[in-house]
Amino acid sequence: MNPVPTPREYHSPAERRPGNLTLSEQALYVVGGLALAAAGTKPRPNFLLNIVALGAGAYLAWRGTQGYCPMKAAIDGHRA
Repeated sequence: MNPVPTPREYHSPAERRPGNLTLSEQALYVVGGLALAAAGTKPRPNFLLNIVALGAGAYLAWRGTQGYCPMKAAIDGHRA
């Protein structure tokens, strides 16, 4: 029977996969994602565009905080 793992044995996904974004790229992802999500909160005639902007902005901000972008990895030729 395995003992209960200690908190130091848990790893977040960011620790398991090395990041491929520099610090400045991470900042741009977060700021750009939050700006896009904020633009999606304004009322517009097309409700679908608001949903897409919120989703895309949240995804970009999340990827910026994680420090890893699968699209950049694919372009650079790195494997996950």
